[in-house]
This record gives sequence, C-alpha cells and structure tokens, in this order.
Amino acid sequence: MKQHRWVIDIGFPLEAFQYLEARHHDDSPQKVILSSVDAQIVSDEFLMRFQTWTLVPWSRSDTFIEELPKDHHVLGRNMYNICAHDRRAQHGDGDTIIDLMISRVGQLEAGENCQTRTFQCPYCYVDHAVDAKDFGERGFAIITTKWVNFGAGLESPDLKWESHADRYVDRVKVDRTAGHPERIRTDFENQA
Repeated sequence: MKQHRWVIDIGFPLEAFQYLEARHHDDSPQKVILSSVDAQIVSDEFLMRFQTWTLVPWSRSDTFIEELPKDHHVLGRNMYNICAHDRRAQHGDGDTIIDLMISRVGQLEAGENCQTRTFQCPYCYVDHAVDAKDFGERGFAIITTKWVNFGAGLESPDLKWESHADRYVDRVKVDRTAGHPERIRTDFENQA
C-alpha cells in the first residue's frame, strides 16, 4: 500500500490478485462452479471481491439443497466460507449462509423476486450477499459474494487487516464495523 501511495512501480500489481476458475463438481458433474476474485484500491484501502456462482439444472435443485450442508467442505476447505467468524455470526435474522442459499432456491422455485440484501460480519470488515438467477429451462445459479476491506496498511498492525483473524472475534477493544453497513460493497462496486 505504501508503494501505491507513493506511486512506486514495484511489487505486485492489482492484476496479480485477479483469479477466475470454472470447475465441475466431482460428485455431481451437472453442477458447475465458477469462482472469481478481483482487487481494487479505494480511498487508499485494499478491497477484494470474492464471488462464487454455483450453476445447477432445475432437475437437480432438490439434490443441490440436500447436498449443501455436505458440500460446505470440499477439498479440505470451506467452499461457501464468508469469513473466519461465519460459524459464530448469524446473518441478520439468524440464518447461516447455507440457510440463505436454500432460501434463495425456494424463492426461485416459487417464482418470487429474490431481493438481494447485503449483510456485514459484526466482527470484521466483510460485506456479503447471496443472490439467485433463473436461467429458465437451463437451470439456476446461486451467487455468493463477499467484499473484504483489508485496510490501508498504514499502521502495524492494521486493525482492519487483523479483524479478519479468528483471535479478534471479541471486538472488545475497538468497534471496528459499526457505522458503515454496505460500505465495502458500495465502495468496491462504485469504483469498478
């Protein structure tokens, strides 16, 4: 970040943080998972967006819902992980990320409009949302997106950076996240 502020052209360019992957789920070849990562510097802070599209044919919607709790861990990692605190923090009205995904599928099946709501982890600088898209006869997609603010890196240690670590779960010292609901998402998307 110091190099960015001083316009020094060494180090990692933001493009080094971009990532795009498409893969078939091993146990369910009809399910396709698209993952992307993008990074930006907004107001001298390092922001990243992580997005996962899970594409499923309608004929497999029930199986998708049944397998979601099992799919939560794939290849030793948490596939739908929001942050280090998502097991502790409930998302607004007590729902977990899996509950939100199942709710979105139910809304699509009922023909309801899915209102995308942005949630914020109460322990760290992460905004996240679960959305759904209907592709007609071809199926549907559940989209999980998280926007992460890693801070400006001006202080060592940077509280925003360290808020993502599990050990800072208590938030006793500093109210890190109050007062900026949806700001991380808004800042990132308005800059894009």
